Amino acid sequence: MARTPDPNSDRQKGFRILDDMRGVKREVAIVRLMIDLDIDEPYAATIHASHRRLDKERGILVTYYSVEEFKDGKKVKPYLKKTVAYKPTNLLQRLTKKEAVDAWMLDVESRRRYVLTLG
Repeated sequence: MARTPDPNSDRQKGFRILDDMRGVKREVAIVRLMIDLDIDEPYAATIHASHRRLDKERGILVTYYSVEEFKDGKKVKPYLKKTVAYKPTNLLQRLTKKEAVDAWMLDVESRRRYVLTLG
């Protein structure tokens, strides 16, 4: 049997605050919790981590994969990047590693075909 909600619980208050702050950086959310609830940083970090874990379990936060060719503005050997986000940020982000690699291969092939038409 579930316990009745405690309106004075810092954790439950923190979850309500974090529900309104989806998509902000971790550091910003932790500072907001520390200020609003008058708690220390380790406890605020614990509340934030618990909230993220529950969002992952509910399917609100999703893991996306993409193949990246640039890092810090420099071209690098293509690598698989894992991102946990609320929404995909670009069209090449996929829900599985295989989908990400397949999408990247199609993109590379279309760029190769385009270059061949130039010459």
